[in-house]
Amino acid sequence: MPGGFRLARYNPRLAFAGEGLLDTAELAQAAGLHPDLVRRLYCLGALDSAAEWRGQPLFAPSAVLRLRRMARIRQDLGLSWPSLGLVMDLLERIGDLEARLRASEVRPR
Repeated sequence: MPGGFRLARYNPRLAFAGEGLLDTAELAQAAGLHPDLVRRLYCLGALDSAAEWRGQPLFAPSAVLRLRRMARIRQDLGLSWPSLGLVMDLLERIGDLEARLRASEVRPR
């Protein structure tokens, strides 16, 4: 139909992709891990989702770095996957505290 237009069907998954959110398979591929392991870590609470679509979790791009760091710590220290959630939470908390400390030292008094 030349000169006309075609209606496109709205796909909410594409809307989430526009926000940069990853599904389990995309996250697993980006992190170099098996999708079943990503699902397991999510179920254990070691990985948080940013949203859900059709009952499936969607993850922020920062989850890729978290998973890669978890894999590196597991390889280097031999920790179990379930324990890595706690370790990662503690490392992130330490990073936040150090950033706050640096910010408070820079401010003029």
